[in-house]
Amino acid sequence: MLTVHQVRLRHEDELMAIPEVVAVTEHENAEMPLIRVFITGRPQRARIPAVLDGYPVEVLIRRKRPF
Repeated sequence: MLTVHQVRLRHEDELMAIPEVVAVTEHENAEMPLIRVFITGRPQRARIPAVLDGYPVEVLIRRKRPF
């Protein structure tokens, strides 16, 4: 099985090609590692899979910070 790091690297370019996606990271929690996809605006859920190579994908909205 691939590590969460390998899976992130494998899919990062295709995820970053989605206009709303601004970052892709990996997160290791106590239960199971996961891929985090940060977006701006409304997610195009159909284009962001719920699972990548067996690892869950969490979609988070990143709000722009005021200056």
